[in-house]
Amino acid sequence: KQQKKEIAMRHMKEVFKHIDEDDSGEITADEMEEFLLDSALRKYVEALNISAEDTRMLFRLLDRDGSKKVDINEFCEGCLRLQGDAKSFDVHTMIFTIKQFLDKWSDFTMYVEERFESLSELCVEAGVRNQIVHSETISNGTDQQLLDDAPPLAPLPPVEPPKPAEGEAGG
Repeated sequence: KQQKKEIAMRHMKEVFKHIDEDDSGEITADEMEEFLLDSALRKYVEALNISAEDTRMLFRLLDRDGSKKVDINEFCEGCLRLQGDAKSFDVHTMIFTIKQFLDKWSDFTMYVEERFESLSELCVEAGVRNQIVHSETISNGTDQQLLDDAPPLAPLPPVEPPKPAEGEAGG
């Protein structure tokens, strides 16, 4: 198994050298796309059991640091990661990561909803009327006319900075 990995690494380094047209030691998405346009070169990558169907996505998967450039180490490590079928561990890692994201997203949406409710309460306290002009589209003149004819919102009263409590120095 180790020997197969070493052979694959040699092939990947060779592929990298072909893609890196300007010999910068890094490849860009454009260089990779150009390389994969040639069907013979594309077959070379596919021989490594890596699909090149979505070149931009393949590049993003290889570009681990988000630099918009892939060096030879990122390329080889990424290609090794992408070879073959997903293992059960990989799938479960992805499920775990997505679940963590969704939990954080849920917390975020609740936070935003609470902030909007607080803002709404402050607006009511400040005497701002809640005027909503609902329109599914503004593409025709009638809907635009509804918006033009809508009364303006009452202006917000000036907000004065909080006064320091007794014993506190004013800033």
